[in-house]
Amino acid sequence: MPKILLVVFILLLSACASTDLDSSSKQTAEVKTLSLEQIRANAEAETPAMIAFLSKCIQYQSVEDFGYQLQPETQQLRDFVLTTAKSMGYKTKTAANGLVGVVEYGEGQESVGVLIHLDVVPVSKQETPEWTHPPFSGDVTSEEVWGRGAQDDKGALASVLWAGKFLIDNQATFKRKLVFILGTKEEKSFEDLTTYFKEFPQQQYGPTLGFVPDGAYISQGEKGIADMDYTFTGLTSSKTARDSFVAWNGGTEVNTVADFSYLVINSKNPKQTQAELNQLITDVTNELKTGKSDTIYGVKAAYQANLAVSTYRDFIKQFKLKSVPKGDLVLYSKGTAAHGSAPWEGKNAIVEVALVGARMTHSASNAYKNAFEFITRKIGLSTDGSGLGIEYKTKPDLPVVPPGMDAGQYLGTSANLGLVLVKPEQNQLTLSIDFRTGFANTNDELFNASTQSLAEFSGTAAYQPGIGSHYEPLYFPSDSPLLSLMVNSYKAVNTDHPKEFPYVFMTPATTYLKLVKNFVNFGPVDLYPDFYANYFHQKNERTTIKSLVNNSVLFAYTLQNMLQMEQVPLR
Repeated sequence: MPKILLVVFILLLSACASTDLDSSSKQTAEVKTLSLEQIRANAEAETPAMIAFLSKCIQYQSVEDFGYQLQPETQQLRDFVLTTAKSMGYKTKTAANGLVGVVEYGEGQESVGVLIHLDVVPVSKQETPEWTHPPFSGDVTSEEVWGRGAQDDKGALASVLWAGKFLIDNQATFKRKLVFILGTKEEKSFEDLTTYFKEFPQQQYGPTLGFVPDGAYISQGEKGIADMDYTFTGLTSSKTARDSFVAWNGGTEVNTVADFSYLVINSKNPKQTQAELNQLITDVTNELKTGKSDTIYGVKAAYQANLAVSTYRDFIKQFKLKSVPKGDLVLYSKGTAAHGSAPWEGKNAIVEVALVGARMTHSASNAYKNAFEFITRKIGLSTDGSGLGIEYKTKPDLPVVPPGMDAGQYLGTSANLGLVLVKPEQNQLTLSIDFRTGFANTNDELFNASTQSLAEFSGTAAYQPGIGSHYEPLYFPSDSPLLSLMVNSYKAVNTDHPKEFPYVFMTPATTYLKLVKNFVNFGPVDLYPDFYANYFHQKNERTTIKSLVNNSVLFAYTLQNMLQMEQVPLR
């Protein structure tokens, strides 16, 4: 063999050997997987950083308005999160004209996504002093992080970001791209992600599959949503009536039980009116205490109202409110806030004011009185819409109601009277209702029932403006491969979960899940062992540090499974 050919032959052999070796090495190192022990060790080491990040996030008062502009603090929070993520090794960018932040790592035609929101619901001025720690302080105690958003949804944000970091830092294999999509209008009308997915359709751009950590472990389905405005026209009072209504205000968000409401009253004889109101408050309070009523709808158990009347001057002095129209007297109620999807957990201040207003005998018949009467006779203390004619229904394919749970609350429709707003320039009064549409109901049923009931009181119904005001219910079949993947991940991490306690639940929430396919609502609240550890939209919202850390472990384990699985379970 000529010398030059021998050299070429040797080089070829070396190249082949090298190629085989490289191929063998690639096969050996093709998939690097972190064990649960490794993930837990990372979570323990990173706990102080997670806590500090969450505390800082809570300090941004990221309360949003409807529309396509961001409030300054939400924008600042978005930028802080993206800067932090970039320092962790992610790629970051904004989208949807700044309404969305995007955090990415890795490459691939397929992608695993997590949808999280940065915005929070507001805290009323009346509720703020009742918090153990100031709602936007981000105070950290030995066991908890306190503040609005600690659970919904900034706590989940911290756990997800660090979950991805554990995988990145340890060079786990990413067969797919990892994408976190950070919204800013979830508590409003989904203006953020509807814009994003219009520009980047999921079917074309992904994510291929993923989860939404904006509820409890593990959601098999979500009720629908139908946010409606009930409008009553004609605010003018009779000149001969002793009492007239100047303003009525109540609630902070349609999807939160109103914890405060006040009615400003003018009177030709304030002393007489105040005496009458004090008597009416006593009558209504005592009637509700009995748990029975022939005039107030939905009274089925003893109820303690929290009503009072004062002069306008004393009211302003006590509550230090601004921009309250002037009057002689103020009738007000202090309720208990709760998430609008579970209104039975709160006490509705708007309703309490209406129950007294309906009994005032020296006021003109107008929009106020029609609204008072409507609330008294059609809503009252009920939270299921039954007074409007909405029926509880079921379907053969719906799951069994877990022991101890009310079937109507679990699978049926709920109704929360979240806001009252008087519009003098339009001569109108509006009640805003947050329906969570039962799994066997439809939004058309709710709308038609509302329209018919309101007609008796000269009122009209309309869906609230905004693209996210109404969605139908959705749920996975029990044999869903994606649901099984989530359940198996949860079981692997939480080995102490008792078999008799359900792994999956139907939820009244409406989240970004409505906008995507192949996603599951997954955490961050674990209903075991504390079924009542859900503080979404409530006073003293907080998360335990233990939960924050455990969520990061579970999210990391689940994301790793999704990133490394051979075939994506599509539906």
